[in-house]
Amino acid sequence: MINLSGVSKRFGTKLLYENVSIALKPGEKIGLVGANGSGKSTLLNMVSGKITPDSGDVMLTRGFRIGFLEQEFESPGDKTVIEEVKGTFLKHEKVIQDLNEQMANTPDQQSLQQLMRKYEDVEHAFETRGGYDLEATCRKVLGGLGFSDEMMRRNCSQFSGGQKMRIALAKLLVEHLDCILLDEPTNHLDLPAIMWFEEYLKSYTGLIIMISHDRSLLNNVSNRIVEITGQQIYTYEGNYDYYIEEKAKRLELIQKAAKLEQKERMKIERFIERFRYKNTKASLVQSRVKQLEKRETTEIPLEEHFIDFKFPQPDRSGYEVVKLENITKSFGRTVVLEGFSGTFLRGEKIAVTGRNGTGKSTLLKIITGELEPDSGTVKKGMRVTIGYFSQFYAEQLDPNNTIMEEMDKLRGTKSPTDVRKILGRFFFSGDEVFKKIGVLSGGEKSRVLMAKLFLSDANMLILDEPTNHLDIGTQRVLLDALDDFTGTICFVSHDRHFINSIATRLIYFDTNLIDEYPGTLDEYLQSRQPDSLEPKYASVKVTNERKERKRQEAEERNQRFSIRKQYDDAIERIEEELESLMREENELTQKLADTSLYKNPDNARQVNERYQQVRDRIEILTSEWEKNSLEREKFL
Repeated sequence: MINLSGVSKRFGTKLLYENVSIALKPGEKIGLVGANGSGKSTLLNMVSGKITPDSGDVMLTRGFRIGFLEQEFESPGDKTVIEEVKGTFLKHEKVIQDLNEQMANTPDQQSLQQLMRKYEDVEHAFETRGGYDLEATCRKVLGGLGFSDEMMRRNCSQFSGGQKMRIALAKLLVEHLDCILLDEPTNHLDLPAIMWFEEYLKSYTGLIIMISHDRSLLNNVSNRIVEITGQQIYTYEGNYDYYIEEKAKRLELIQKAAKLEQKERMKIERFIERFRYKNTKASLVQSRVKQLEKRETTEIPLEEHFIDFKFPQPDRSGYEVVKLENITKSFGRTVVLEGFSGTFLRGEKIAVTGRNGTGKSTLLKIITGELEPDSGTVKKGMRVTIGYFSQFYAEQLDPNNTIMEEMDKLRGTKSPTDVRKILGRFFFSGDEVFKKIGVLSGGEKSRVLMAKLFLSDANMLILDEPTNHLDIGTQRVLLDALDDFTGTICFVSHDRHFINSIATRLIYFDTNLIDEYPGTLDEYLQSRQPDSLEPKYASVKVTNERKERKRQEAEERNQRFSIRKQYDDAIERIEEELESLMREENELTQKLADTSLYKNPDNARQVNERYQQVRDRIEILTSEWEKNSLEREKFL
């Protein structure tokens, strides 16, 4: 058990908590929430003993064992993955072996008895912590976090930072600790690993205290939410959704109480003011003054402020926004995409999710043109403008540029004042716009990329892990902005709440398999057999009535398809002619800009006439294209 009593803590001049107390009990699964900078990680550091409070006490039950997964973790040593995860158990095994040898070589009975008692204590502790099942436990945990048998035998130094984070997490989970402290544990986990990890935490019998921006994880695991706000701690006995509801009720009650308090104070003040100068009322006035001084003021919590923006509604693109056919891409000997085909339609919000290392980010980069496929074709539709958000900030942000210089790349005709107004919506104001990109935090860099997207006027947004480094409140603002966006969105994410909230279609990347599903992530996961890649279909007895209904539906579909095909053919012919005319328009524009053309007036006149003819024809075809596109949508 952990008790915090009268704890206060400052960092520099900033007060994080003042005189807070809370008891944290075994079996509780606590979600620790609060705005960025409110002191969540500091609280975990105090509980772990890494830092001490300025005043007050942090008390632990005697022998209470705590493990801590930090965001900035100690990198695994120069061992194989399986050896690293076994960690302290190997030391215990060595102690047991040494004691066995000592007992075998100790003839003195009294010394032998002492060694045997020590052996029993060490062996009991080893068994209690699951030491004799260690190999199986390690493999189960590592497998759940995405490590194959071959990966478990590799040296830790061969893995990326995200994979090393998984190794550190696995090491923590096999320890059988009384309490685990988790600071953003899902940051480097893919969807299958997150779902396995969630089930593991549900079955964990010790105390869990975790900071997470994963709303689904907080909902499915937490049985208590602890919020840090206004230098105080508030607790809610339920999951994250319960916390949102109860917090709203609490704030409403506080606001009502504050209004009543204000009303009563004004009533007393009016009495004092009215009778202040009347001697006959002096004692009553004095009584009211004392009453006013003693009254406690109801503090209304300050509202949290989040970025506030909506994407500008974009120009209308063609119905088919991007079409990919037989896309293949390899890196060295590793084939990442093989024969992938897909069409992205105007207005769709497509989630790309699944296992890490299966080609999700590669697909996005091929769509944007950042990468060329080894084979296959990528065709962009009419009037498609792409805005790209990369999870790897270095790909899009120059660390030597200021925020303002990054925005200038896309400023176009907007004035510096307009750009500064946009940056203000993303919490960059005053001289902050002249900060270098290299000194910004991950969350600040995310906000810069969002501001650049806002400035791009794109009608197709390509987003790679857009919620990384964003707190839940900011994620909610982003969700609302994307939900209102009328263009096309394709995004990679492992955040289940985020995916379920906006995705109209799903592309799921698994080992040697890419699944497409016309629905939400929850629906897709329910459609899969446990431990199988094959979708499950319930066997249903089809009645004659249902057969007839299906026949009619099929007939209607065929009719709609036939009409759509006519419009598709017309649109394709228009687009081909438009592309040809736009190339000619560009050539004619260059000729008209060449001053030597005007040395021959007849030639100049002919070029100008042809230019006008081309412009007129483009205008007519564009109108026809829009009309056909709108009519086509009636038969979807």
